[in-house]
Amino acid sequence: MRRVTILMLCFSLFLCSSFLLYGCIEEKDKKDKYGIESGNTETSNTKNSSSNNNNLTDDQPQPTDDQPQPTHKANVELYGSIREVIDSDGDIELLGELKNTGDIDATFCKITLTFKDNEGNNIESDPSFTYVQGTNKTITALDYENNAVLEPTEPNNIGAFMLFTDIPYKYGIHYDYAIEWREDETSSPDANLIVDGSISSSETGDGFLELSGKVKNTGTAIAKDGYIIFILKDSTGGVIGIAPLNPIKGTTIDLPDGGSTDTAVSPHGTGTFTTCSIMLYPSEVSSYDYKIKWLDYHEPAGSQRMRETSSGFINNPDLIDNIDQYDPKVLWKEGDRETDRLKEKLQKGKKTVQR
Repeated sequence: MRRVTILMLCFSLFLCSSFLLYGCIEEKDKKDKYGIESGNTETSNTKNSSSNNNNLTDDQPQPTDDQPQPTHKANVELYGSIREVIDSDGDIELLGELKNTGDIDATFCKITLTFKDNEGNNIESDPSFTYVQGTNKTITALDYENNAVLEPTEPNNIGAFMLFTDIPYKYGIHYDYAIEWREDETSSPDANLIVDGSISSSETGDGFLELSGKVKNTGTAIAKDGYIIFILKDSTGGVIGIAPLNPIKGTTIDLPDGGSTDTAVSPHGTGTFTTCSIMLYPSEVSSYDYKIKWLDYHEPAGSQRMRETSSGFINNPDLIDNIDQYDPKVLWKEGDRETDRLKEKLQKGKKTVQR
């Protein structure tokens, strides 16, 4: 009996030893396979397939410069089709819209057209171009406002363009177009002009459409040299006209150069506008969009750089890769020349040509 008891005891000890040895071997295999201690899921550089912990810890690897980084780009495309319009002299004008389908701001958005005859020869020695009427933004590197900007989100991802030419319209004229833009860093201007209330419509003495209303400044800086631009559309949603020369009248302020302007709209203040460049009849216009542009104005301190202009309508970004290299008044002089040309064109009637 004692012998049987001793044998049973020995067998029990043998079983216990076997289980302990198996457990040690299995634990060692886990370490070799996963590189972790059993139950610890936060100290390994290799994610344990049995762990549900997806949080980053200080021990986990961080992105390095040689790893692919997400890229953010602007992408500007023609939105819809280009419409042809003829002025009273028979010169061709082109209207249309551009759209930013990217995910960052597109700045200085420009469309260039090359006109060709039936034989494929260039009609002009230099291509014609124009900038989009888009959203007013501050170009950070240049520290001034420009409205040839298309944002990536609606509704500010679409802007309109109008290209005047001195080319007589012929049914045999063809053209190619190219769209260009930059990706400068931008910010919202300190001033912020928005339409205050509703826009009223009436007719001029010639029967053309006239729009009027008020704007208010919800920003923190004075807005000056403001314009409201109307994009006029027909029943199909196509652009049939753009009216850019509609100044916003505010209060008069003295400028450091000795002049003054009556276009200032102070923070919480208001200004008024009445269109003066629409040459379409009310029956032709089914709807319209509008854009507002202005320059931020801060009271100058000491030798602050001046950026004054009498028109405040167009500047030429091609001249200002670095604005500090140029006299700002020279830049605005170039803008005034383009403005005078536009005013001259708008004094002539025009009609839409259906092809």
